[in-house]
Amino acid sequence: LWARLVPAAVQVGHEPALALLVLFGSYLAGILLRTIPLKIVEHCLPPFRVLFPHGDKLCTFLEQLQKHPKESCVDLQDAPPVDKSLPTEVFNHWKNALCICSPEGYRSYQGFESRSRMFAGMFWSGLAGIIAAVVIAIRCKAGIPSYAWAIFTISICIAVLFGAQFRRVRAQEAIVLLSLFMWARTDRPKVSKTAVVANEADAMER
Repeated sequence: LWARLVPAAVQVGHEPALALLVLFGSYLAGILLRTIPLKIVEHCLPPFRVLFPHGDKLCTFLEQLQKHPKESCVDLQDAPPVDKSLPTEVFNHWKNALCICSPEGYRSYQGFESRSRMFAGMFWSGLAGIIAAVVIAIRCKAGIPSYAWAIFTISICIAVLFGAQFRRVRAQEAIVLLSLFMWARTDRPKVSKTAVVANEADAMER
């Protein structure tokens, strides 16, 4: 692998335009990987179906908060009802509501969402490396070169490591959003019904 990389590095040093082309191609590849929906990654991992937003993990999270109400410091009466078959549309509604009610909380959630996308991108990069190694092995009729084995091994490790942790990261993302959504609802100023009626009366008088 090193013997192949050194001549390539020398050639790139003599041709700056080639270096820019490689960097631009890598940038485009990264953008394309981020456009792939995350649910497709879940279809590629056991049990080969979409579990997000992991309603079972959210139910367990709320159950633990109910067992420790003093430690959680959250009024669970305002907690949204959650079941194991929670649809993705409800999850997206939580994101929209959090963005409006608590922009700071939404920025905090975006960090977890970006981590999920990073894990998905590394998984796709590993698969791309595996495919590239197989193509190299097929094209080299004289025998599989050592660098192809190196690319294949590294790519396998990347795909397995990041793929194995992808569902855990996505579950953490869902739990964080639910927690921030509940805090945003708790901190939201509540308007009494009397005040609402008074405001409506004033509006009718005007």
